[in-house]
Order: sequence, then C-alpha cells, then structure tokens
Amino acid sequence: MTNTIISDYEVTTAYIKQNIDAITEFARSFISNEPSKDEDIFHSFNNRVDLNFVLDEDTQNWNCYAYPVVNGTPSYDQEYEVHIPVDVYTYKIVRNYHPNTGRSSKVILEGLTLQEAKAYCRREDTRKEGEWFDGYEKEAK
Repeated sequence: MTNTIISDYEVTTAYIKQNIDAITEFARSFISNEPSKDEDIFHSFNNRVDLNFVLDEDTQNWNCYAYPVVNGTPSYDQEYEVHIPVDVYTYKIVRNYHPNTGRSSKVILEGLTLQEAKAYCRREDTRKEGEWFDGYEKEAK
C-alpha cells in the first residue's frame, strides 16, 4: 500500500511540473490581488494541487510552493514541493541628486527584476560622492 501512495504522489508531482505555466499564472494572479501579509496562505489550485504562499520578509515578495494532493490529502513534505516564482513587481532605477545640486530625481531604467535592480545599484559607477546616487524603487502595477 505504501508504494501505491508514493507512486500517486510522484504522479501528482509530475502533473504539477507539466502544468507549471498554468499554476504559475494562477499564483501570479492570486498575488496581484495583494492578499494580507499577516500570515502564510494556503489555497487550492484544484483537487490535485495545493498552494502555499509565503511572504519573504527581506524582499516583501511572495514565494509560492505547490504540493500534490492525493485522495483529498495534501502532502506538505518537502520532497514533493515545487517552488513557483511569483514576483509580480518590476523595479526602476532612479538617479537621486544631492539637494545642493538643485536637480530633480530622474528615472534611469525601468522594468527590472529585483535581482537586476540590486545588481545594478551595487556597481561602482552608480554613484558620485556628494552629488548623486542611483537607487531602485518598486514600480506601480
């Protein structure tokens, strides 16, 4: 009997991987409605897949984990977990000038991922001591 259950979970995990695009789109749509950030969220995709949305405290972005459901019971065992990236935000690079320059901030780049924005701002050529620096901001949806 145990082998049958493991086999069922493996089949359902394969189903998740085969349907990852649809599940990811569903997860992004769910997150775009900005659910409460107070606690992790469990949500059913269908009778074969359960989703767990977890807020990353550092980035304030959501992570989504898909788990197989067999015979009405989800397996939250990490062995069957499928991570789904659901960052629905993009970021822009803004050049910020020192108040003494009398210049207004200006947008340098748009449409970056968080990782791209952070990498850009770490570069040495993104600041001039006492005059300006480039920072990133979350773009409006």
